[in-house]
Amino acid sequence: MKKPYLLYVGNAYPHKNLEGLIKIFQQLIIQISGGSTSNLEVEPPPNPDIQLVLVGKEDYFYTRLKSYAKSLDLWQENVSSPVIFPGYISDDNLAVLYRKALLYVFPSFYEGFGLPSLEAMANGCPVVSSNQTSLPEILGQAAIYFDPNNEDEMLKQIQNLINNKNLRQELVSRGYEQIKKYSWLECAKKTLEIYHQILRQN
Repeated sequence: MKKPYLLYVGNAYPHKNLEGLIKIFQQLIIQISGGSTSNLEVEPPPNPDIQLVLVGKEDYFYTRLKSYAKSLDLWQENVSSPVIFPGYISDDNLAVLYRKALLYVFPSFYEGFGLPSLEAMANGCPVVSSNQTSLPEILGQAAIYFDPNNEDEMLKQIQNLINNKNLRQELVSRGYEQIKKYSWLECAKKTLEIYHQILRQN
């Protein structure tokens, strides 16, 4: 990848809100190119200065997502496409994608845990995330958040992180600290604390 890019890793089920992310990305590249998103007829530039990389195993949902991106003139089958669908990526190559990404975006409407966001943090990638369900608890102060139902807020937070290098560096530092909470040793300590609490209650 030669251009700065936003990264998402995971499946493309509807609750992941990837259509919403693609729609926001369209507005983002129009603004970067000097256009106005108030005019929905404005087409995105054919070769924008930033890309969106959506990593996940090819299936029905990703095929449908490609069609949606293509309908917005955001996807063609080449590496210069505004939106890129690389399909399955090996762990080693995925780690490289995380490390080189400008930021990681997690736009889900709801989520059980959100492991890819922690993987992003472990690889030094700043995270901007949905504020729904468990995500603020899991990611703590190591991410900035948006309401996935509010497109303007989502766009604003992504723009803020793109434009603020100091904030990105701060989130990387916080991410390294946050990920320590999920080491096996920390999990073992917390489990032991729960057992002790139960014993004291009995």
